[in-house]
Amino acid sequence: MPVRQRIQYKMAILVHKCVNERAPEYLITDCCWAGSRRFGTRSAGRRMLKVVRMNTSFGDRSFAAAASRVWNGFPDAVRNSALSEDAFAKLLKTYLMNCIV
Repeated sequence: MPVRQRIQYKMAILVHKCVNERAPEYLITDCCWAGSRRFGTRSAGRRMLKVVRMNTSFGDRSFAAAASRVWNGFPDAVRNSALSEDAFAKLLKTYLMNCIV
C-alpha cells in the first residue's frame, strides 16, 4: 500500500476507535460529530465529523483537523461506525486498495 493510503488507513482506524470510545480521552474529544446540535442538517444523518479550521498549514496537520478530513472523505458505507474494528479495517483496506488502481 502506498504511503498516503497507509496514513489514511492508520488515521481512519484511530478515528473509528474514537467514535466507538475505545481510544484515549484526549483523542475522543477531538472527534465531534458535525451537526450534532442541529438535527436538520445534511451532515447530521451522514455521520460526518466536524472539520476544524486552522489558520496555519502546521495546524492542518493536527489530529483534530486531519482526522475529520480523512474520515469525511470516505463513502458512507466505509464510514459505518457500527462495524466491529476488524470488519471496519477489512472494509477500509479493500476500499483503499481499490482506489489505487
